[in-house]
Amino acid sequence: MSEVLISAHLPHAIRSVISRALDGLSLEQQQVVDIVADAYFQNDNRWSTFQFVEGSLDRESLDLRDIIFFVPESGRP
Repeated sequence: MSEVLISAHLPHAIRSVISRALDGLSLEQQQVVDIVADAYFQNDNRWSTFQFVEGSLDRESLDLRDIIFFVPESGRP
């Protein structure tokens, strides 16, 4: 799902960097990215709140805090 949003809104060079960054994410982490991206593009390019993302994942019996704790940071090993 994120690939479609990324492809529709960003130049190729940026899509390439984002795609490489997303490759290392778990399915749950990718789901967080999808929720945030969908909400952003559907709400006039405004970021969703932590509570919105958390509530969306709660419906899937997933804990946002557990998921984002293990998200890799850019530029760090």
